[in-house]
This record gives sequence, structure tokens and C-alpha cells, in this order.
Amino acid sequence: MDLITDACKNLLPQLPGNEAVWKIFLRMLEIPNGSGHHAKIMPGMIAMIEEMGLEYEVDTAKNIIVRSVATPGFEDVPGVCFQGHSDMVCVSKAGKVMDFINDPIEPRLAEIDGKTWMLATDTSLGADNGIGIALGLAIMTDPTVARPACECLITCDEEIGLIGASALAPNCLRSKYLINVDSEDAGVVTVSCAGGFVTKYALKAEASPCETTTYRAEISGLAGGHTGVEIHKLRGNSLKIMATCLTTAVPGCRILSMQGGQAHNAIPRACVVEFTSDKENVEAAMQAAFANAVAPHKETDPGATLTVTGTNHGAAYSAEVSASLLGLLLALPHGPKTMSADVEGLVQTSFATATLATANGFHIVTSGRSSVESDLDTLYAEVKATGEKFGFDVSAALDRYPGWAPNMESALLKELIKAHEEEFGRKPTIEAIHAGLEAGIILKCCPNMEAVSIGPTIVSPHSDTERLLIEDIPYCYSWMVKYLAGMKH
Repeated sequence: MDLITDACKNLLPQLPGNEAVWKIFLRMLEIPNGSGHHAKIMPGMIAMIEEMGLEYEVDTAKNIIVRSVATPGFEDVPGVCFQGHSDMVCVSKAGKVMDFINDPIEPRLAEIDGKTWMLATDTSLGADNGIGIALGLAIMTDPTVARPACECLITCDEEIGLIGASALAPNCLRSKYLINVDSEDAGVVTVSCAGGFVTKYALKAEASPCETTTYRAEISGLAGGHTGVEIHKLRGNSLKIMATCLTTAVPGCRILSMQGGQAHNAIPRACVVEFTSDKENVEAAMQAAFANAVAPHKETDPGATLTVTGTNHGAAYSAEVSASLLGLLLALPHGPKTMSADVEGLVQTSFATATLATANGFHIVTSGRSSVESDLDTLYAEVKATGEKFGFDVSAALDRYPGWAPNMESALLKELIKAHEEEFGRKPTIEAIHAGLEAGIILKCCPNMEAVSIGPTIVSPHSDTERLLIEDIPYCYSWMVKYLAGMKH
């Protein structure tokens, strides 16, 4: 593992813990590994694995399964699979010229808040999730580590839709236990994540000229956030707030256009609508309705604003079509629906009305999540019926991926907690998240496995300020080594 640049070699003396972890990770930084770039990722990863002398196989989706044999005395101990994804989100700082398909990442160290971090030079680092793979491969090749037969599942294209994990063959892994090394908070064991689906709604219609006064209203300044990570914070949804304002202040209005939201997994922060109304004092009525609608969100969305101005006449949709749109926006749920009975404070099931566009009618995209598989089916049936009630064509549950329900009796979880307590004198934090992880998909194709997710501290992934806390690498390494050694007792 010495085939790294001189710049990376110069960092090695400053990096704590097992040198092999850092050599593997630094080598990965020199393999262009943006999502979808298989022509670069695959030869680089395979060459590295072959140099380690490990057995491996590659499936049709470009996932790699690496295997090592048990050390003496551990031949009959159930196997462990370390899992991470090979691709990274490629982001560069404004003004930075970077060819992510051909150029290596340039790592550096920096002192921040009294601690030493690894960053890249004006780009994302790729610690998400290269460092997880490096930890797994280093343990599998460390001659001093007592361990059962191990696997390292390296999935592809996680960052653009969990594509590699979704294409895994049934029962492709031999291990009993799965350690997903894609968490970003050291000392935390994640035991559950949500599954989810996307639903699209379409109402086709033709607009016609209108002569009544036309207005433009814009909501902005809402906090927004991730529909999984921040849905429990009950932040305002610009689409639903605008629908409330229009229905309350200008009933019977005709809409020319309406759009808002940026992505299916983001709470919409802004919304713009053009509408006609023959009512008087439209601006004042809209502002009054807006004040009432955002009152419950004064703590979560203090910067919310509404502007209303006059605009030119144009073609508007009928009052009936406009009412169908507003009715659906009001009827679709947004936010947590149920809370977990197993994990305090965890959202079990949620729904988010995410984006709206106007093009020969209206098009809405929504996102449903749950850590309980049956809840996803029930939720989809509910929101499908709601859309059809208002005359919309409703898609199937698209991009469906399974949830991962918590198993607090898992032997893997109990032994990891025990190993942490013995090694560091304290128990780790146990956590469940409402976002998605590959573990849920893997458990569906390998249903006899038990899983957890752990990892070192990574701050601001998917950005040019992504950074990895280097002191967490020896911490995570010794924790996993302690766990493996304790499997034979």
C-alpha cells in the first residue's frame, strides 16, 4: 500500500493509529471516485485489493465483495461484514478548478476548535465513505487482529440513489453480522433507519385568458431542511402555507402558475404563485392569512416573509382546477405521522409534500418514509387515495427502498456495547435515524443478518468544507478489533 503520492506520504507521520487505515484511505483519494465514474473507480479499487492479496468478486452493478479467512481458533465463529460505498459527492469551492474524473483529491490537516482534522484543498474530501472502507480493509489484513472470516462489501453509487445496494443479489453475503461504517458521529451506534418512496401527482389542464386583476405572491425565508433528518422539527412547508393563504384570503381564485421546492428530500423553503382574483384588499387579506399560517412556526422559521405585488394579465387555469390543486396541497400530510414505540424520540413514519411545478397543469412530488415496512404500504395507499380524490393521476411508489426496524435484542449490538465499555470505560450512544442507510436494503436481500452502523466524526459531508476528525480513527479501529476478539468466548 505504498503507491501514494509524496504529498500523502508526508501526511502519514502526523496521522494517529493504524498506518494501514491511512494508507488505504490516502490511496483511495487518488482514485477518482465520483458517483457513476466506474471506469475510474473499478480498476483503482481492484488493483488495491489485489495488492492486499484478498479474495474478491464483482457483481453486475459494480459492487465489490472482498473476503478474508478466519484467524486460527475463529473458524467456527459467525462472520462479520464491514460495509461502505465507494462513491463520493464531488463539490469544489467557487473558483477552484478541479477535474474530478482525472485529478486526485488533495488532503491536508488543519487545527479547528483545538482538534486536528483532515480536509481536502477546496473540494469535498470523500471521507464519506472512503474512510469506512479503509477501516474494514485494514482490519481484514492486519496480522495482529484475531477475527472470524470477514467480508467488506463496497457498494457503488450510494450517493445518487442507493443504486448499488439495491442491485445486490439475494443472500450474496456469507456473514452473520453487518457493520455499516457510514455513520458520521463517533461513539454512536445507529440501530435503525427509515425506508421510503417517492410519489408523483399530475393534473393535466389547459389555461385560458383572464381579465381580472393578477397578482404575484412569494413566500421565502423558511428554514427548510432534510425531509428525514429534520422532519421532526416541524418547520414550515412553503407549499402548504401558500395553499392556506390562497384558500383563506382569495377563495375562488384562478392560478396562472405555482412552483416551489427543490428536491424530493428537502422541505420546501419558498413558493411563488401568480393568481387572479376579483376580491378587494387582496394584499392585506393575504398578509393576514400568512401571519396566521406561520404563527405556529415563529420559532422554527423566524425569517419567513410574504410579498404580494400586481402583475400582468395572462392565461389562468379554471377556478375548479385551481381549487383541486389547493385542496390537494392542504389535504396531503407533511411531517411526522407516528413515533417509534421502541426508540424514544424517533419518528417512525413521516410524509413530505416537497415540490410543485406548473406545465400544462400541475405536478407535485412527495416523499414518504418509515422504519416499518408495512407502514410504507399503508402510507402510500392513503396518499394515493388523497390524490385521486382531487382528480390527480398518482404514480406508483417510486424509488422504493426498505426500512430497517430497530432490533434492541441483537447479539451484534449487545457485543459492540460490551466491547466499547470494556475498551473505553463507558457505553456508546444508541441512536436511530429517520433518514435512509444502505443497511436496510442489505438486510432485505440478506434477511438472516443483524446490522448496526458506526463511524468516525465527519462534519459537512457533500461540501467543500467536509472534514474528518483524525483522532477518531484509532478509536473506531480499536473498538472494532475489541469486538472481533470478544466474539470467541
